[in-house]
Amino acid sequence: MIENVAVETPQLDGPFGARGVGEHPMISVAPAIGNALKHALGIELTHMPMRSEDVWRAMNQAAPIDNWITKTPNKSRKK
Repeated sequence: MIENVAVETPQLDGPFGARGVGEHPMISVAPAIGNALKHALGIELTHMPMRSEDVWRAMNQAAPIDNWITKTPNKSRKK
């Protein structure tokens, strides 16, 4: 059996020690975007905020990706 326990800790800079309810689900968005960039483009951004300029600069400095996804099958090329 799993028992859930709520531990209340006040947020020191919030009004009356309150926290924003909508902030916690947003914590996983930046790492997910960073992982997608790493897997799709081979670039690694480890700082926040990840601006479009940072992605562009990292793409121009990265070596071209050579894997099975980026290779064009012979029969799919236009002649």
